[in-house]
Amino acid sequence: MKKRKKGKIAIACQGGGSHAAFTAGVLKRFLQSDVCDRYEIVSLSGTSGGGLCSLLAWYGLVKNQQETAREPYHQLIDFWEDNSANHLWEQYLNYLTVQSCRFYDKGIIPSYISNPYTWGGVQEFWQSVTPRREYLDLKKLLEKHINFSQLPRLINSSSPRLFLGAVNVISGESKIFDSRQNEIEIDAILASAAIPTLFKAVEIGDAAYWDSLFAENPPILSLVDEQIIPPEQWPDELWVIQVNPRACDSIPRTTPEILDRRNQLSGNLSLYQSLELIEKTNRWLQKGFLNGDLAGISPVQVRQLEIKRSHLEGLDYASKFDRHPSLINHLISVGFAQADSFVEPLLNARDLEDILYPESQVNINSDIPESYPAILWQIGTSSKRLKVSPQGVWTPEYNYYIGSDADPIKYPSLPTIITAPDAEKPPGVASTDCLNIHFRLYRDYQEGELTLSYHRDGLGEDWLFLDGILLIRIWGAGENQKRQTELQLGSLSEGEHTITLTTAKGKGKHRIYEFKLAAGVSSATVSETPVSLGGETSQKTVTSQPLLAELPDSLDGLNFAVTTSEDRSKLCLEVTNSYLNADVLDFRVVAAEVISSPGESVQVLEEGEFLSLGNLPAKDSEPSKLTGEIILDAEDEPAKIETVKIQYSGRVSVSGRGRDRLKLMVNKGAH
Repeated sequence: MKKRKKGKIAIACQGGGSHAAFTAGVLKRFLQSDVCDRYEIVSLSGTSGGGLCSLLAWYGLVKNQQETAREPYHQLIDFWEDNSANHLWEQYLNYLTVQSCRFYDKGIIPSYISNPYTWGGVQEFWQSVTPRREYLDLKKLLEKHINFSQLPRLINSSSPRLFLGAVNVISGESKIFDSRQNEIEIDAILASAAIPTLFKAVEIGDAAYWDSLFAENPPILSLVDEQIIPPEQWPDELWVIQVNPRACDSIPRTTPEILDRRNQLSGNLSLYQSLELIEKTNRWLQKGFLNGDLAGISPVQVRQLEIKRSHLEGLDYASKFDRHPSLINHLISVGFAQADSFVEPLLNARDLEDILYPESQVNINSDIPESYPAILWQIGTSSKRLKVSPQGVWTPEYNYYIGSDADPIKYPSLPTIITAPDAEKPPGVASTDCLNIHFRLYRDYQEGELTLSYHRDGLGEDWLFLDGILLIRIWGAGENQKRQTELQLGSLSEGEHTITLTTAKGKGKHRIYEFKLAAGVSSATVSETPVSLGGETSQKTVTSQPLLAELPDSLDGLNFAVTTSEDRSKLCLEVTNSYLNADVLDFRVVAAEVISSPGESVQVLEEGEFLSLGNLPAKDSEPSKLTGEIILDAEDEPAKIETVKIQYSGRVSVSGRGRDRLKLMVNKGAH
């Protein structure tokens, strides 16, 4: 099967001065080959520091289209290294700049420091004496890393699109510089990076521009504007890199804290307005409310990567002007790490889809009765059959909850109902026929087994996800036929889990899904009569036929003996299977309590510790035995043992098919 086409993504980079080094680290991860092999970056946008990052990432991409070069992130990282205060003279000047900003924020120095028109002469003086003039001259620094004269030759119709945001100081109108319109020139970049308190407005033609902090930070709507984005570059997803956190930990009370928070909120203002509009448009498209030019476009999935607030601890508004290498390198490093966590589940899902996922999909919109009991859940040989009906109105994404009236203490392996909000569909799932099953495990499963059975009329392809990771493709069965697939899951940890089943394409109307999670190698069978999902609904009959009915309900067939060693430093344990016609697998002592003659009680196994005795075979001609020892600490050695209470567990099995048993308390007198 051919590999799926690459997913198309647009990337928007928020501005934030030196904090945009975080964005550089994120883009470095996004531009590595394993991501670029699976996703095509069709467009980028940015403002201020985010604009510089998007520019250099875009330049690396278009350059690699035309010539063999290093990976496209190298120009970006090289720029930030050059932009850092690398020499002692630059670090001294950097210190003065940051401290001056902090003093200004506190009202210690006059406001002229924030007016580039009043101290421009000072800036020109510093430029004339600094060893590296490009450190204070952004134009020279950009020209060092980008060959602007090459751009017309590098850009073609298949090149990714670049949008840089600025604002017209006079008219107040937003200005988007577009690579497709040959507007990516040095002055446009300087305009997008012109922070009003640091740089004079950049004049281009009759207009003067600042960076677009209040207008579009970053430009987002241009990335999904159907009037300028051709169908072949329409993104499937929009990834937003955010350096201004949405929330803060406490109320700002000092002047620097207030200024910092005000700057963050200002920087996010346009971002959330744009994202809200995209989300509304997505909903309108899904409901068919839009027509005309908009009718042919598809919804765009939005993913946000926001810098963790823990990475901003100790950083104030003035730190956005700090170019010390330690800060820049730190932000690049944490940006790369966060991006790695961001893309890892996406790449895992897409890797498997490359092999298994169909290239085309047919959305299935069956008219399914609300009372249809679609799911059965069985654990081991339990006689409980948990019918689950749709919760509320049927929607394109079907959601189910697994419920049980079993006592989680008495039956800890059974799932119980949870009321968590509906989980998001796993990455890469675009089908509208989707079942989300939420359940909670009260203890870990070792070598668990999941069985999926279903009926279907006609052929199709079903997809099973466990906790967001694609596991296997299951082919549809013929009319009135039953197909079953078993998955060895390894271990499942205690806690909440989600299984999502999606039907990617198919024409069948008969569909019964049956999930079964078994500890160890438990097994049971269920016979089904298919239910017609169209027209009249026939009765569905379910019969349970446990294979392990002969299993004992307890471990009372075991004899348990406890003695002490001669020096009383050990408890010696012996378990005998005298007449139990079943194997006991993975027999463990999980708690041991010694009660001495004065009535004192000592636990001789720490919480979480256990003594594994191994497997105890079924009784044959002779009883089988297991032995083990628990070493007593000196302070635990009692003068006289009255009682030893042992708590143990094991899995009972007949012919190799076992099930978890409950932990049983056995009291034996002293020996």
